[in-house]
Amino acid sequence: MSETRAAPIRHPLWRGRQPLDGFWLDAAYLGEAARRELLVRHWQPGARAFRFAEGDLLCLAQSSPEHCECLPFWPLRRQGGALCSAPLGEDELAGLPPADLHLVRGGGVVSLSLSSAEPLQPGAFLDLSGLAWARAFDCREALPQHIGQPPETGAELHHILGARVAPSEARRAFFDRAERRGSGAPGKEAASLPGRQRARPRVPWHLALPLAAFCLGAVLLDGEPGLGLWRGLLFLLPLLLVLMWLSRRLRRARAWAVVQQQMADEAAVPPRKTATPPPRLPLWERLLMVSQLHRALDFRQAAYLRRMLRMFEDGQLDEALRHAIPLGDGRQSLGEALAPPRRREHLGLGPQAGPGRSLACAASLQEHLRKLYRASFDKLDREGRVEEAAFVLGELLRNHQEALDYLERHQHLAQAAELALAWERPAAQIVRLLCLAGEWRRAVQIARRDNAFADAIAQLEEPQAELAARLRGEWAEMLHARGELLSAVQVAWVSPPLRDRAAEWLRAAEVAGGELEVQALVLRALLLPDSLELDRERLARLRDDPQRHLERHALVLALLQHKHGNAALAGLARCVARASLADQARGLSALSGEQLRGLLKLSGDSLLQMDLPKTLLPRQEPTPLWGPAALRQWSAPAAGNWPIFDAGLLPGRRYLLALGENGVQLVDGRGRSLKRFAVPAQRLVMAHNGLVALALARREQLWRISHLDLVRGVARELGVLDFAVCADTFDGTGWALGRGRQLRVVDVDRDFDTLWQVADLPGNLHALSGNAQLRIVLVDTAEGLERWVYRQPEQRLVGRDLLPSGGDFGGWEVLGLDGELMACWPGEGDSLQFRGPDGKILTVDLPDMESRPWLTFDEQWLVLLHTRDNGRTGWRFIHRPSARSCATLDWPLAGEAQLRRSGEDWLIFDQQGRLAHVGVRQGVLHGISLGNLSPARPSRG
Repeated sequence: MSETRAAPIRHPLWRGRQPLDGFWLDAAYLGEAARRELLVRHWQPGARAFRFAEGDLLCLAQSSPEHCECLPFWPLRRQGGALCSAPLGEDELAGLPPADLHLVRGGGVVSLSLSSAEPLQPGAFLDLSGLAWARAFDCREALPQHIGQPPETGAELHHILGARVAPSEARRAFFDRAERRGSGAPGKEAASLPGRQRARPRVPWHLALPLAAFCLGAVLLDGEPGLGLWRGLLFLLPLLLVLMWLSRRLRRARAWAVVQQQMADEAAVPPRKTATPPPRLPLWERLLMVSQLHRALDFRQAAYLRRMLRMFEDGQLDEALRHAIPLGDGRQSLGEALAPPRRREHLGLGPQAGPGRSLACAASLQEHLRKLYRASFDKLDREGRVEEAAFVLGELLRNHQEALDYLERHQHLAQAAELALAWERPAAQIVRLLCLAGEWRRAVQIARRDNAFADAIAQLEEPQAELAARLRGEWAEMLHARGELLSAVQVAWVSPPLRDRAAEWLRAAEVAGGELEVQALVLRALLLPDSLELDRERLARLRDDPQRHLERHALVLALLQHKHGNAALAGLARCVARASLADQARGLSALSGEQLRGLLKLSGDSLLQMDLPKTLLPRQEPTPLWGPAALRQWSAPAAGNWPIFDAGLLPGRRYLLALGENGVQLVDGRGRSLKRFAVPAQRLVMAHNGLVALALARREQLWRISHLDLVRGVARELGVLDFAVCADTFDGTGWALGRGRQLRVVDVDRDFDTLWQVADLPGNLHALSGNAQLRIVLVDTAEGLERWVYRQPEQRLVGRDLLPSGGDFGGWEVLGLDGELMACWPGEGDSLQFRGPDGKILTVDLPDMESRPWLTFDEQWLVLLHTRDNGRTGWRFIHRPSARSCATLDWPLAGEAQLRRSGEDWLIFDQQGRLAHVGVRQGVLHGISLGNLSPARPSRG
C-alpha cells in the first residue's frame, strides 16, 4: 500500500448514476458480516473478490449502472487501468504510482495492489444447512410410453376354453350408435341380437329401391335389345324425383324446427345454449316404415324362427344352437332388426355386448325358447360337454353368474376367471377366480385397482385360507404404501405371521407425532393393552400440555369409536377426561354433549360424573362462510422468502408446499417448517387421505416424479413419465394421466404399471379432475368438449355428454373445476352477470373493476380475481345457491396468485411466499408468510 499526499482532490466521490466497475467495502465502516452479505448480494457471474487489511474489493465482470449516493459502500470506476473511488483528472492520475486500486481518503489517495490481497470465495459465506438439495435425475432413463398392460377384459371364449368352442366373428361397436339413435318401439317383447347375430341391411334402401325399379324396366323386353335400357330409365327417373321431393320436405321440416328453437332461445338475453336435438332414425328407415315393407321382413323373420324351432324338435342340437337367438337381458335396444339373423359359424362366448337390434317376439315365444335352451343345457351337461353347456348359459340364456358357477364347479377355473373379466363381473369375484386359477399377479393388480381386497378375502377365507392370508398381506402392504399405517396394522394383525410387521408399523405411527400418535395409542390399548403401562410419561405430557388440545380432541374421538372397550381404554379415557373438559370450556374443543357423556361413561369415573352439572358445556358451532354474517374483508399475508409453486392442504391445518428446485416443505399453520423433502417440485398431486403425495418437476418434455411419505417423512424417486394432462389428486395407489387420445391409471407403487386404460378416445384429452367418488374427463372432439364421468373405484362410465356451445352474446365462457360451462357477460353499470349450467343467473357488482376478471367455479362457489383501480387485485367468493358475495381478499398485483381447491376449502398462493387458506366451514382466513416465523396479520371480519 502506498499513500500519496498531493494537492486536494477536486471531486472526492462519484456522484449521480454511474456505470460502476467495482465496489469498495471499507472495514472502518462495515463489519465482516455486513461485508459478506453485500458481496453475496451484488455478486455477478465472472466477478472477483479480494480482501485487504483496509476492507474488501469486488471487481464486477460487467458494468452495473447504480445511483452512487444510495449505495452503502464506495463506488468504483476504472480509470487509466485502475479502479478509482473518485473522478480523477489526468494531472491527478499522473502523480499516482502504478496500482490496481486508488481510494481517495482525507484529501489524499491510497493506492493498493492486488498482489497484497487475499482472494475471496463468496460461496463459502452461504449457510446451506437448511436448504434441500436435489440430486440431478438422468432423463435419458425415461420409462417407455406404454408401461405394463391393464387386465384384459375382451377375450373370446375360444381363447379361454380351447379348440372345442371355436372363435366367433368380430363384434361390431354399438356404443356410439346407441347414443345417436333412439330405442326400439315400446310395447314389444324383444330378443336381442348381439355381435354376429345382429341383423343389418347389406345395401342402403334408398339406393336399393331405384335399382329395383331400373331392373324391373329392363326385364320388360319385347323388341330390340336396347329397348329394355330405355324403359328402365323411364321407371327410374320418376322414382328418383319422388325420393328427392321427400328428402327435401324432411330437410325443410327439420330446418323449421331448428329455427323455432333459435327463436325461443333469442327470447332470453343472452340466449340459452341450444340443447342437443333428440336422436332421429335415418331417412331409409323412416321410408321403410312408411312403405309398409316391414311386414315382408316380419314374414322372413318368422320363417327363420320356425326353421330354428324345427331344428330343436328334430334333435339337431348343434345346428340349432348355431341358429339360436339370445334372449333379451333388459339392455336398451336400437330398434327392430331389418333382416333375419345369420347362422353362427362357431359357438363362442365373448365380452358383454352393447345395445343392439332385436327381433319382435311374443312373451309366450320367449318363454318357450327359454325352456328349449334350458333343456339343451341339461342335455349337454349330462353328456359332459362343459364348454357348450357354458355357452348356452352365458350366450343364449344370458345367465352369466350361473355360467361362471358352472365352470367353477367343473374346475374350469382359468376359463371362469377370463370370462368374469370379459363380462365385467364384480371385482371381488374376479380376484377370487384369478387367485384360484393361479393368476396371482393379475389378481393383485385388479384388487389394487378397484380396492377389492376386503370382499375378495371374505370370499376366500373359508375354502382357501392360505390364499386369503397371502392376499391379506398384499392388502396391508398397499395400505402401508399409502401412509395408512393404522389401517395396515388392523389388517395385518388378523394373520399371526404378519403381526411382527404390524407391530413395526404401530411403532412408526407412534413416533410420527400429532394426531396419528394418539390414534396409535388407542390401537395399542386394544391390541397390546399390557404395553400401555410403559407410556406413562407420554400420557402425562399429553394430559398436561395446554398446546396439545388438538391431539386430545383426536384421542377422544378415537376412544369414542370403541364404546365397549377394555381396562386400557378406560385408563386412557380417565387420563384425558378432565383436560378435555377444560379444553371445551376454553373453546378449544368442539365436542357435543353426547360425546362428553360417552367419554365420562367410558372412563368409569363416577365422582366426576356426579360433580359435573346436568347441563353440559355448550358446543361452540363456527359460522360458515355462507352464513348470515356480513361481508368479510380480508388482507393478504406479508411476502415471504420462498416462492410457492403449488400448495396442498393436510389434516390438522398443515400445508405441503412445492418450492421449485428448492424442494418440498411441510409447514404448520404458523408457517414453521416441520419437514423438508429434497426433491424438486413445481406441482403436487395430493392423496385423498392426506398421508402421501407426488411431487412433479418439469424436465423439458418429461416430468420427474417423486413419492412423498408424509407420515414417516421419506421421499423416493419414481422415475420420469411423458404425459400432457394429469389429475391433481389420487387414491394413494392409482393415478390418472394421459396424452392425446389415451387415458391411463397407473400404479405409483409398482413402476407405473397400467391398471386401467382407454386408448381410443374420440378426441384429445383436455383436462382431468374429480374426487374419491367420481373422475371427470374432458375430451376435445370435433363437435366440442365432451365430459365423461367415471365412478370410482370401479372405473365405470356413468355419464357422457357434450358440453353445449353458446352463441355470440357479447360475453365469454368459463370452464369450471367439475367440467361445466358458465356464460359471463357485462351487466348494467359496473356489474357482471353469470349463467351456470343450472340456468340460474347471478349478478355481481364490481364498482372498482378495471378489466375482464379471471374466474373459476364449482357446485357451491364462484371465485373471481379482478384488477382494481388502486393497482391491486382482489379475490371475491360468491355463494352460488344464495347468489351472495360472502368474502373479499385484497392481494398485491405483483403476486401473480394461483388458486387451488382442496376439498371444501380454497388455497391462494404466489411466488412471493404468501399462502392464504380460506376455511369455508369456519368462515375464516388463515395466512402464512413462508420464511417468516410470525403469523399473518389477523383478518377483518
